[in-house]
Amino acid sequence: MFWMQENMADLRLGAPESVEKHAEIRQMVNSVKTQQSQILERLRHEQLCLEQELKIGNTDYCLVL
Repeated sequence: MFWMQENMADLRLGAPESVEKHAEIRQMVNSVKTQQSQILERLRHEQLCLEQELKIGNTDYCLVL
């Protein structure tokens, strides 16, 4: 827990290494969020396709994204 407080203090003071590391972490978090969003959209699409297949019994309904 102490290292976290120390890192936050360095970040507030604008220590170059801390600022750079923080930027890298934020970039990675944003990348993961984007990937998560894309995966959730694919899963929603797949769910809709499967629900439609169950309703009409047609397996050719679902198009791959």
